[in-house]
Amino acid sequence: WDMLMGRSGKVPGEIGEEVVAIAKEQGREFFTGHPQELYPDALDEFRAEMEKNGWDHGEDDEELMELAMHPQQYSRYKSGEAKQDFEKDLAERKAKNALSSNGSTAQAIPSTAPAMPKQLQIKVNGTPYQVEIGYGEESSAAPSTPAPQMAVPASPVQAPASNGQGDPVIAPLEGTFYLTRESSDTPKKIGDAVRKGEAIGYVEAMKVFNAIVAESDGVIQSIRENGSVVEEEDVLATIS
Repeated sequence: WDMLMGRSGKVPGEIGEEVVAIAKEQGREFFTGHPQELYPDALDEFRAEMEKNGWDHGEDDEELMELAMHPQQYSRYKSGEAKQDFEKDLAERKAKNALSSNGSTAQAIPSTAPAMPKQLQIKVNGTPYQVEIGYGEESSAAPSTPAPQMAVPASPVQAPASNGQGDPVIAPLEGTFYLTRESSDTPKKIGDAVRKGEAIGYVEAMKVFNAIVAESDGVIQSIRENGSVVEEEDVLATIS
């Protein structure tokens, strides 16, 4: 409302009649003066405050300008209150994390055992796979020389397995893959015939739905699950 009523300066166009009517009903008055007239000239007061506290005005009075623009934050920073509050909050968060990790008030004892991953995600020719890693017999003690053994690749992460045939449809950007844009639309599925230029899904990024289209006529051999999180250049589908 302040912007529409001219308190930030003249707007670059005419205000609609319906807005004028609403403003009149609410008793709002249009302002036609200079926006700076609405603010008190308090720079001398801020200058006096810096003199009283012995604060340096800074080169070209930039510190004075900081105080004038952010009086509360600047005063708390210079007085040390902001640092004290930060350190207090940090200590409370550390104590809370230690408590949640141990289930008690005792400090967490760091483990000396090396981290041993159980799963990995890899890509083969652009197709993502989830791989299980085995270390032989599991024991309470960490093995001195672990010998990782790769299991048979599982199904691709967030996508049906590809038979290696067909042309891949690549994600142009990272985001969330959806099969449809509207709930009333019919989603594409494996086995559906598509034409070149036909939308097979959408990648949503920053609230914008980007249509993903088939680059050739064919049949869908594989396609991502609805709601999958994808990275740029991930394979969204294959068509042959």
